[in-house]
Amino acid sequence: MAKPNDALVEAFYNTKYCVEWQDGCVSNVFLNKPLPLPVIQWLQSVDAQTYAIVTADNPHAQTRPEIDNIKARKRLKSVLAQQQLPYQPTRHVALHGDWPDEIGCLIGAITQTEAIALGRRFGQCAVITGTIETTPTLVFIDEYK
Repeated sequence: MAKPNDALVEAFYNTKYCVEWQDGCVSNVFLNKPLPLPVIQWLQSVDAQTYAIVTADNPHAQTRPEIDNIKARKRLKSVLAQQQLPYQPTRHVALHGDWPDEIGCLIGAITQTEAIALGRRFGQCAVITGTIETTPTLVFIDEYK
């Protein structure tokens, strides 16, 4: 198993994953840090023990025109609706401002295997997964290891 590119790993760790609630509040999720209480409460409210954060933006770590990202986001949400998976919108913000914000989803009741398959389907390098009791973990998709 090859080691992921250090710069790519660093980029994921230097990102805050902002869960955007319907009431306008935001919960910031960080890799290897405890989940914010509102995220835990939402997961419990949808009977989810597992979760993932996935985007469809900028596949293969290559920036794309916004119109392409918008279309990809719509396809992602359509897949989640078809699979009847609960989700909340997220905004992924590079802390150093060196990458454009990406829009994604916090998805409840999804296994790590399912999250990897979803990320692969949308050309992503990695996904974030965890359980209600664990901190968010970065999981690279095989092609990017």
